[in-house]
Amino acid sequence: MWKDRIKLKRIKERQKLAAQQAAEKQKPKQASDQARRKKMSRAQDGILKYMLKLMEVCKACGFVYEIIPEKGKPVCGS
Repeated sequence: MWKDRIKLKRIKERQKLAAQQAAEKQKPKQASDQARRKKMSRAQDGILKYMLKLMEVCKACGFVYEIIPEKGKPVCGS
């Protein structure tokens, strides 16, 4: 009976350790995803600024463009 309690205690310790390791692995991934989104946002802002300059210089009425990130979901604007 006491052997079963010791085994159960060890199993619970292993599960806690595995959960902690999984949580630690997700933190860097979240940071890299956030950095990627920030870079994409900056790139989009740069493109929009350039397009506004073109509209002023060339007297264009607008643009139709599409940016497709790695996920494949298009980011549209006009």
